Amino acid sequence: RWQRAKRPQLVWMTNQIQQVVESHPCFGKRPLNILDVGGGRGYLANYIAATLGDDVATVHVIDIDSRTVKNGMMEAKRKSLNVQYAVGDASNSSVLNHLLESDDIEHSTYDLVVALHACGTLSDIALGIAVINNAAFVITPCCFRSNPHLRIALPVQNREDSGQATASQSSWLSLEENELEAIKLAAELQGDVCTSSKAIHTLCALRVKAVMNHRKSLFDQSIMRTSNNLLDVKLKTFPIGFSTRNYCIVGSFDNDEN
Repeated sequence: RWQRAKRPQLVWMTNQIQQVVESHPCFGKRPLNILDVGGGRGYLANYIAATLGDDVATVHVIDIDSRTVKNGMMEAKRKSLNVQYAVGDASNSSVLNHLLESDDIEHSTYDLVVALHACGTLSDIALGIAVINNAAFVITPCCFRSNPHLRIALPVQNREDSGQATASQSSWLSLEENELEAIKLAAELQGDVCTSSKAIHTLCALRVKAVMNHRKSLFDQSIMRTSNNLLDVKLKTFPIGFSTRNYCIVGSFDNDEN
């Protein structure tokens, strides 16, 4: 089953991630910081690290489940991979900051946020982290009704404000709660691939819109026009034979002006 289903997804995701890495303004100048949200088992993180190498990227993993994190760490150690693991809540900015600090690196933000089958609101949390860090992203959502209790960290508007504002999923997506629930129910329909696929596409498109809106709230127009901050966001799909949850939200830096 691993060779038939999981490995093709890892190969496809890593190909997307490599393209996004190579579009980054700092590619080739320093190792980029990649954060894998909810990837405790290490399947994706370890595969990325093995494919890209230490000179290209330093991979970090955050997951709430200590057992899966332990398994991922052991596999990375067995393969002599430089992957930094941490147990914690991805919506907690202090946990994410500590993960970077523990690696003793000069560049103290994430350059790329990734997630493969991030359950429910965890996908929005991953995108929120990308916004706060002005990072690129490759996110494949899954299990659309999961983790409704999680809250997404919002960009801090006032640099003097040390607090971290958060939002519910419906607020992050600028939807009424009942509207969001209806879309998520449709996305989880079994036996009706057409309807569920349209709902998944709608939800992913709403997430793209949320990212762009929240980025605008963080950067003023003069900064948004610089090449280092222009994002090219696309919805992509991998073969449905890999998984019916096959939509991927890809945000890469547009460096056409460089």
